[in-house]
Amino acid sequence: MSLFNREAPPLDLPGNDQGNERRNEHRSEHRNEHRNEQRNDQRNDQRNQQRNEHRGDRRNDRRDDRRNDSPVSADKLTDFQQLNVWQKAHKLALEVFAITRKFPKAEREETARTIRRTATVIPAKIAEGFMRRHPRDKEASYRMSQDAIEELKYYLILSRDLGFLKNSEEILMAVDEVARMLTGLVRSARHGN
Repeated sequence: MSLFNREAPPLDLPGNDQGNERRNEHRSEHRNEHRNEQRNDQRNDQRNQQRNEHRGDRRNDRRDDRRNDSPVSADKLTDFQQLNVWQKAHKLALEVFAITRKFPKAEREETARTIRRTATVIPAKIAEGFMRRHPRDKEASYRMSQDAIEELKYYLILSRDLGFLKNSEEILMAVDEVARMLTGLVRSARHGN
């Protein structure tokens, strides 16, 4: 058999139906493959997104469980009362109530009530922040406690200067200690711990 006697394959000419059919089949296969690839890509994207969301939830849960300011290990914290900073702030509020009872009767109505309210905001906002899940919300509550501690410090200085408060060093030292602990708590919340 010579090279010239071989039957040539059909040409893809406009009038050649067999060539057009093959071309159309090829295009159809190509379209179907492309659609399948797109569907698979979409499914993979959805799965990856679900996995990442689940991982993110687990990471956030772990971060929320960590507390650096408590003697109890991070996994065992279940209540705000376990936080050292809350314990100190609560003790400070109790001391403020005891001190303001000794204020002159005329000052107990206005000044003492304001000081007491400010002192109770500190542990209350720590407790509120403890239950917040999002770090920004935690930080906001803890910052309110910081604002209140500074306000309390001023009222105690004012009370000392007006002569209502004697031996103020001890309580002002307690205020400074809680303020330092709150700074650490805010920093911890900011970094998602």
